[in-house]
Amino acid sequence: DHSPTTKNGALLSIADRLDTIAGSFSIGIRPRGSSDPFALRRQAQGLIKILLDHEFDWGIDDLLKVVLQVLGSEEAVVKNEVQTFLERRLYRMLRRLGLEYDVINAVTAVGIGSVTDTYRRARALQGIRAEPEFKGLAAAFKRIRNILGAQKVDEPTVDESLLVEKAEQELFREFSDVNSDLNRHLGSSDYRKALVLMSNLRVAVDRFFDEVMVLVEDTDLQQNRLRLLNAISTTFLKVADISKMVRKG
Repeated sequence: DHSPTTKNGALLSIADRLDTIAGSFSIGIRPRGSSDPFALRRQAQGLIKILLDHEFDWGIDDLLKVVLQVLGSEEAVVKNEVQTFLERRLYRMLRRLGLEYDVINAVTAVGIGSVTDTYRRARALQGIRAEPEFKGLAAAFKRIRNILGAQKVDEPTVDESLLVEKAEQELFREFSDVNSDLNRHLGSSDYRKALVLMSNLRVAVDRFFDEVMVLVEDTDLQQNRLRLLNAISTTFLKVADISKMVRKG
């Protein structure tokens, strides 16, 4: 059905659906297989649709904290079960809206936050994935994540005096040049513009991996290179974990 047209109607419907879903889970009533006598799946789908249609920026986690506190049921197990249930409904809703499964996996891997913000990030990511520059950067980002996954980064700040190779100097300079614009676009939820800026780093990232050995014996140089890669990775992860995406073709 259509979402309520007024804000007050939407708020009332959200409260009603949250009460029904969380209340049912808290007393042991859960959908199982094809059995869903209280239509909790439909209630959850309607809840997510209303959040999307009215572009409410409330996180699922925050909504559940409120409703479970009102119900007097603050057990972590119940909260986790309801959250997983709603996140699965969100996944299905995003698929119905035409978003590809690996795009959804990439944006949800870094946290869902609000339903609306998740949808914005997924739509921006899917819109730019076919562009050549982004494809190359996605491959480079996977290499960054693979290296960082097995290493410990001692601190976040890059020491410019330890950037001795031309390729790492170039990457640091280009990342620094776009970082303020990146943060501005991320702050205003303009994820497409942020992703376009990120894709402009592709050549510098490729050159870095071609010409710079990250895991050198010199601990200071190694850590500084890891800090640089970590800074880039952290910025990307504000939108999605691109390493979760499948390279087509």
